[in-house]
Amino acid sequence: MEEKKIPEQVKEAAKGLGTEIVFEHRKRGYDVYRVGIPCKEREIMPPTGFPKLILFKDNTARIVVGDDSFDWI
Repeated sequence: MEEKKIPEQVKEAAKGLGTEIVFEHRKRGYDVYRVGIPCKEREIMPPTGFPKLILFKDNTARIVVGDDSFDWI
């Protein structure tokens, strides 16, 4: 995965979702970050249930969970 500085807006949106944030990729013009808990070095797992993602574009972060998260993986 690409090393990328995590924007403050993404860190703020991730509060309460998990303890680790990882940049996944760019898709449809958004930077996609995955939020979870550490499992192994450079790998994280979602706390429970569906993946928890944060989409970041134009200095705005939005959380995506549930079935919609699979459209962004």
